[in-house]
Amino acid sequence: MSVAVAGFASIASAQQNDVQRHIQAWLSGEDENSLAALAQAAAGGNTTAQILLGQIDRDTVPGGFSPYLLSLGNDARDSLLRRNGTDGTENWLLDLSNPDPADYGMRLFGYRVGRTPIRNAVALREVDETVAAEFVLWTTLNDGRFDLVNAMPAENYGLGQAGFLLWLRGYIEGSNKVMTMDRLSQDSNPAKLPGLLALDKMSRLLNLGQFISDDVKVLITVLKGQRYALPDDANVIMIRNALNDMAQVDAPLGMLATLCGNCENGTVDPECMSQSLEIIGGYKTLMSVRTPAESVIPAGTFYSSQRAQITLEQLIKSRSEYYAPEIESSCIAGFIE
Repeated sequence: MSVAVAGFASIASAQQNDVQRHIQAWLSGEDENSLAALAQAAAGGNTTAQILLGQIDRDTVPGGFSPYLLSLGNDARDSLLRRNGTDGTENWLLDLSNPDPADYGMRLFGYRVGRTPIRNAVALREVDETVAAEFVLWTTLNDGRFDLVNAMPAENYGLGQAGFLLWLRGYIEGSNKVMTMDRLSQDSNPAKLPGLLALDKMSRLLNLGQFISDDVKVLITVLKGQRYALPDDANVIMIRNALNDMAQVDAPLGMLATLCGNCENGTVDPECMSQSLEIIGGYKTLMSVRTPAESVIPAGTFYSSQRAQITLEQLIKSRSEYYAPEIESSCIAGFIE
């Protein structure tokens, strides 16, 4: 019996290694074969493959955006990414083979379509999905729903320790309220940009606008995707340098810096990052690119992958079709063409 159990364990381990290999191929930009292999593993009961396919299906735009998926018809796409049942197809997150993480799958699926975001955030935190939970809380605050954030229950499973909330709390409780570009650049906290945008949302409520320097306000405007609102005399070099500085510690912005840096001999097109943010609708959309990485793939691994670059490039290309201003960035113009 012990030999048989060991044999089954060895087979399961080999199957999981194969799934990880297919995930790595998908991260490296290979769609057709990797997704087909993951679909086969999911049909065979592999929960890891089921969760990833469920997230790609849920987030086809922008999270799972790829030319390959766009080339498929609805039936072919559903067959590839969803569970095939007698009553049609269903997202794998709603019907995981293993009953242990089934509740997790339901919560992970539900927060993207839920009407009670704080409840969704708490539910995600209960199953240790910290990154997604913090994203829900952050977007709720940035949508102006202070009432929902204030109503967050005391027993929030550590949700109050979200990185951007700790950054925001440290700023508000500190004696020095003056936020300058130098101070922001020297801050090594990876949550400083989400925190800064949350601060901007609350600054009028807390009468903090007077403490934020003009340069930082310009940066906030660009991060919000509102480059069009900058004054004609805005310091383009300052904006470029600030974005590059922030990209050193901020993973989403680092992903964009990599895309822009690959265009012209490794140098960053000064208009590429700011205009990309304007085209896609700002930092909030940039953060949402990583949603397939929840649970199965660490966010940092996803952000630094070729898959993230493909997703971001396709996102910019698709949004540029609805973008009226002239494309000033030669980098963006190059991959749009």
